[in-house]
Amino acid sequence: MISSVQRFKVIIEGHGWEDFDEIELPRPPSEGETLETKLGTCIVTGVDPMPNSEQFAGSIRCRMP
Repeated sequence: MISSVQRFKVIIEGHGWEDFDEIELPRPPSEGETLETKLGTCIVTGVDPMPNSEQFAGSIRCRMP
C-alpha cells in the first residue's frame, strides 16, 4: 500500500535566530518528537495546520537541542 505524504514548512528556532526548511512526512509530528532538518536534529515545539495553503499541510516549529 502506498501512503501519501504531506508537505510541511519547518521553522527552526535558535538563540536570537530563525531559519526555514521544508519537509515531507506521512503525518504531522507531535510536540517533543525529534525531526531531521537541514541543520540537524531538532525538537518539535509546535505544529499548526495551514488549511488555506495549497502548498503546505501545516507549519512545524522546532528548536535545536
